[in-house]
Amino acid sequence: MKLYWLILLLSITISGCLPQAPVVHNGPPVHSVWRGGTLTDSSTLAELLSYYKAMSALPQSGIEIERQLAREALAQGEKIARLRLALLYMLPADKVHDSGRSLTQLKALAGSKLAARPPFAAFIQLLKHAYALQKNIHLKNINLKRRLRQVEREKRDLALKLQKNKEKTAALRRQIQQLKDIERIMNSR
Repeated sequence: MKLYWLILLLSITISGCLPQAPVVHNGPPVHSVWRGGTLTDSSTLAELLSYYKAMSALPQSGIEIERQLAREALAQGEKIARLRLALLYMLPADKVHDSGRSLTQLKALAGSKLAARPPFAAFIQLLKHAYALQKNIHLKNINLKRRLRQVEREKRDLALKLQKNKEKTAALRRQIQQLKDIERIMNSR
């Protein structure tokens, strides 16, 4: 009898009569848009610079894909992924463009084997220097914007004063004209 129920259950399962859980698709597999190969911890600096150059020419959607792939590589423990993320956050064309996140990724590389390689150590220092320059430029821009707002306020105040002076001048001209008219009337008598 047990064999009968087992065969019945198998036949129902195979025929597809039992309801099955819906299949969940996470979307199509994500593939790198960079055609230069795969960056690994043993990649050269030239490969990394080629990667950055290719990424700077991508539209925002391609940058997002690469950022996601770099995050996945970082989760797998690849140190080069931190450098990839730092470069992606420094892309001027990226809407996320966050030099602070880039610096965080670079600081996390301190003491790693990747950062011990002389070309990469020098490159990381250059990126940190570029971040410092960007930060200085950003602060200068903030100060210039403040100064511009102040100058615009002063300009509005001067425009208001000019308008008031024009109104006073017009009133004085009317008074002068009235006085001239009175003088003319008096002289004509």
